[in-house]
Amino acid sequence: MPTTNTDNSPAQTPYTAAQLDERTKYRRAVEAVIWGMPLVNTEAMRQAYLRDVGATYNDICYFSQPADWRFQVTTPNASTNYVYFNFNLTQGPVVIEVPEPVGAGLLGGMLDAWDVMIAGVGPADENSGKAAKYLLLPPGFDGETPDGYIVVRFATYNGYALLRAIPVTKSQADVAAALTLVKKIRAYPLAQAENPPQQPVQVKQKRLTLNLPAVMHTSFKGRCVREGVTIQDKVQTLIEDYLAADLAAAGQGAPPL
Repeated sequence: MPTTNTDNSPAQTPYTAAQLDERTKYRRAVEAVIWGMPLVNTEAMRQAYLRDVGATYNDICYFSQPADWRFQVTTPNASTNYVYFNFNLTQGPVVIEVPEPVGAGLLGGMLDAWDVMIAGVGPADENSGKAAKYLLLPPGFDGETPDGYIVVRFATYNGYALLRAIPVTKSQADVAAALTLVKKIRAYPLAQAENPPQQPVQVKQKRLTLNLPAVMHTSFKGRCVREGVTIQDKVQTLIEDYLAADLAAAGQGAPPL
């Protein structure tokens, strides 16, 4: 750092090598937290799904009525019925079936571990607002894909689907029509395509806590990865490399993908 000044203020003392190293780690730690926020948000949602709902991968959970204060996410919608489920592609492709949106709207999509929309559901999306089967492929998948699917390639093994069933009005009949639509959604491994399971699980109104700032603090202190999350086989992207380098410089571990 320069030691001269032009405003008669005290001269600055040059930083030592140790101080520069500490400042570098601090700044990289801040950048890692900022870059990692979408990833940690996805992980917080996944843990609430597993912990509070008691669900497992591909369990389709839905609210039978719009969310209230107990659904503690950052920007909840209080006028539609949420549908949410997590999937994991480590064992191979996963199929997601969406029905024809008769009697209600059905909008949403499938997102990767970085909270990035990979495929959408709706009139302006891949299914053009019609009944469809999506085939989610894991990173590096090079096998054959059957006909009749919308093929979607993921760069991460973990991901989730978030949909909204939108009743025409708030009448009991229209709400019932929206829930009937929800109960036709399916998610299952491609290996079970010959005999898909009956899946949708109603979520009781209970407190689901997703306090992102607290989760960010806990996750960063805990190496940005919860115990039991598989990360060894993750596929690197430019952002992941950048974040991994920052975490390594700050003495932390790799992110869960």
